[in-house]
Amino acid sequence: MTVPLLLSLVLGTASATEPETAPPSPEPTPTACDAAIVEANDRDLPADQLNALGMRCYKEKRYNDAGMLFFDALKRDENHALANYNLACVIGLLLQTQGSCDMEYSWEAAPEYLRRAVAKDPKRAARARVDSDLDSLRSMMAFRLAVEGEPKTAQQTANLYDGATLWGDTPGVATMAEVRFARTHPTALTGTVTGWFLDGGTFEQVPASGTWRAEGPTIIVDWAARTSREGTTPGSTETIRLDEMNHYGHGGWFTMPEWCSA
Repeated sequence: MTVPLLLSLVLGTASATEPETAPPSPEPTPTACDAAIVEANDRDLPADQLNALGMRCYKEKRYNDAGMLFFDALKRDENHALANYNLACVIGLLLQTQGSCDMEYSWEAAPEYLRRAVAKDPKRAARARVDSDLDSLRSMMAFRLAVEGEPKTAQQTANLYDGATLWGDTPGVATMAEVRFARTHPTALTGTVTGWFLDGGTFEQVPASGTWRAEGPTIIVDWAARTSREGTTPGSTETIRLDEMNHYGHGGWFTMPEWCSA
């Protein structure tokens, strides 16, 4: 009677080689940010507490979640100094890491959040000048105006323009120019400007340069001649005033770019 013995051996072998079912993976341990989101959703909290919960997510570098909590804090108190400042910082970090066109938040709103923060707590201005979270926004004139305010003297104007970038002519159709200002030395009322203008015929970025000087709340730019494939544009003198910027459809300079629609 060897057949049943053989059959039992075969069945026993097959049974012995069947793989065991792997145990389920353990659930991830909730973080402080996870707990903060749950708490914010479960309770009607004031702005101070929502801002504090947002900082838990900020410390974990979960900037989208942090921004959501800071934004919720502003729904309770739109002039809350810390929530405005922290949301601007989160936007600056997302602009740096995700890029202007892939963010969940409008990066163009950051200067307004900073303006509110400084209006409520002027000490925020000193912090903003050195905060690395805001580096991606720092060269924008809109950022500088939010932190420094409107200039009244030539010295304040020179401070404002030093390191600033302006864009022209009309963002959203085509960015026609991008220029950056720098001082001759840290206390000078004069400096240099470099960048490019777009040639309307060839759409070539033509290098541009010049010098500037501050006079009260305005600057005077002496542009050097520019040469493109279409020919040479003579040098010229231009007066740049802050109250003439951001006039859509009328030409001129803009304090912020439109990277995603230009």
